[in-house]
Amino acid sequence: MYLRSVVFVLVFQAIALDGSLAETSESDLYPELVIAEDYRHVANLMTDTAIEKNPELADHKNRMLSLIFSWMSVNSFEREMLTDYELLKKGHTDYSLRSTPAYQQERARCDYVTRNMAIMVAAHAHDVYIRKFFKADDVTAPLFALSNEPETDLIISWIKHSVSETEFRERSGHRFTTKPDDRFFFYESPPFSWSAMFGRAGYVVFRDGKLVENAVTLMN
Repeated sequence: MYLRSVVFVLVFQAIALDGSLAETSESDLYPELVIAEDYRHVANLMTDTAIEKNPELADHKNRMLSLIFSWMSVNSFEREMLTDYELLKKGHTDYSLRSTPAYQQERARCDYVTRNMAIMVAAHAHDVYIRKFFKADDVTAPLFALSNEPETDLIISWIKHSVSETEFRERSGHRFTTKPDDRFFFYESPPFSWSAMFGRAGYVVFRDGKLVENAVTLMN
């Protein structure tokens, strides 16, 4: 009965995603740059690729895109990508800067980072969508039901198997104060994340269904 209730909650969340915008209606903050354009393009391209590899996801495209843009809207992505690029922000209103070598160099760096970050955001959202809504299981479904944070959802989507407290301590090196009912898991991001240089693996502790400790043991 409890598991069926959990599945109902997850299905309801998926329906809510279906009712949201698959692509944000926000106007681009920096239309002279390709940040927003690249983000939308990568999100759609990666979602199409995921569907090609898993045809059973064909009816889920809008929901998958909605999850990506609910995690990080286009405007939020633009702001995040420009955090360290003051010249590009100044060039938004000062047109004279756009033809300078310094501006062009900064833009090239920003374009490179933008594409890689867009790939990471989309890949992470796909990992969560597939494990949370499409391939729910007895272990992760109850954890997803109590999670309201994208980062926690991501870790849950990567859970491989449960481990003992002893293994958790030996492998993670943590001295985290545990409680009798704590649950311990090993997680690892998918192969694509490692080839794209944003892989992560480690051990987590859940208490009363909620993440209370995350010990990252490997990342690239």
